[in-house]
Amino acid sequence: MNPEDDVNLAWQNAALKFAQGRLGPRRRGQDMHASADFPELLEEMRSLGFHALCVAERWQGLEQEAQALAAVLAPLCRVDATAGAAVYAHAAAHLALRTGEEKEDGDLAGYLAEHWLAWPAFHDLAEQDWPLLDATMTLSGQVEMLLIGAYAGAAVIPARSPEGMVLVLVDLHAPGVQKSTTVRTLGLSAAGVVDIRFSATPVLRVLSQGQERFRDLQPKLALAALAMLGGVMRGSFETAYVYSQERHQGGGPIKDWGEVRRLLSLMEQQVCVAESLQMHHRQARDVSGLLHALVHVAERAPEVCSDGIQLLGGNGYMKDYGQEKRLRDALQLQCLGGSISWRRQQLAPKH
Repeated sequence: MNPEDDVNLAWQNAALKFAQGRLGPRRRGQDMHASADFPELLEEMRSLGFHALCVAERWQGLEQEAQALAAVLAPLCRVDATAGAAVYAHAAAHLALRTGEEKEDGDLAGYLAEHWLAWPAFHDLAEQDWPLLDATMTLSGQVEMLLIGAYAGAAVIPARSPEGMVLVLVDLHAPGVQKSTTVRTLGLSAAGVVDIRFSATPVLRVLSQGQERFRDLQPKLALAALAMLGGVMRGSFETAYVYSQERHQGGGPIKDWGEVRRLLSLMEQQVCVAESLQMHHRQARDVSGLLHALVHVAERAPEVCSDGIQLLGGNGYMKDYGQEKRLRDALQLQCLGGSISWRRQQLAPKH
């Protein structure tokens, strides 16, 4: 095992311990679209270093790469994908900020050390009408579906400018910022998803060449999304397996039933495929292969979670077990970076 693997394993173990201890017993986010203690949860994750994971060293961060991010996201999402969504959004914003070589600002470093950053849940640059950045460096327009926008201090979002697509860092408490109420999404219910309207809002930083930055970010975010989906699938399988051992019917545990064994085997097979694909593509060298892998796992994840519900019978639909939430989260996670249909269009053969 090389030093990088040791580091990633350490992050994975820290995230798993936190998830099992903090998230598990409370089953966070069960249709709580504005969870009262989510800010408290964010502070706890900050204390463990998840906030600083992908932040540049020059901004008091740990400057880890996408592999470490994936190592944290998978165990968090095994228990509750809403916590994973917060880490994902913040890390994605900082990975975008790290690609630039703009002039440093000491005040900005302190600001970034204190705040969580929001990031769009959907970011198809071609098909969305992003806000307009004018010559006075103020922003006008609307962004829909900002992950953790209800709790973040700032956001990194695409914007249209006379020079082309750019990314901007904008203070969500600045004048001219109007947040919607929490959007009632299918999954990631407590992740503070909001729509935001900007009206002549000054920006903190402009990052040029937005198209190129997003292209460079694509494999990193795909690896993170793959880890999140794999984590949700693993959590659904583990819950179903434990339940099949504990639930007795017909003179013994239902794990001895042929149909139950078949479904568990199918679930485990798909979970192992998802985790193998993540491991295979962790260096993100084959970008096309990684994106195809993400589409495959995104399609399989709801199927696995649906089987996880069925194996619990009527209990699978109850909030107490978290299985119905995993299905909703898996469907919501399909949309990170664009819908599956859009991704298939992007990956279609060009000749």
